[in-house]
Amino acid sequence: SLCYDIYSGDNSSSPSNFIVYKGKMYFTADNGNSGTELFVTDADTTILLKDINPGTSFSYPTYLVLFDDKIFFNATNGTDGYELWVTDGTSEGSRW
Repeated sequence: SLCYDIYSGDNSSSPSNFIVYKGKMYFTADNGNSGTELFVTDADTTILLKDINPGTSFSYPTYLVLFDDKIFFNATNGTDGYELWVTDGTSEGSRW
């Protein structure tokens, strides 16, 4: 069954890179507006966690790994190339 329609219409959001952290699932997907970015979902809500590469450009978050009570991953902000990013599960706590 459909949990949440991230990219409405006939397009696929291409969700991947799933990881569970603090009772929520984090994954990458394309919503058609922000490119492939990091999303978070729980039983009630699915949101874009952070638009790392602003606008419709993709940040391509990959290699999501839990370490030291945080999620580390690889992504690009469109300016500095691919960098190691970390998140505590919040938009404000997502940085490189």
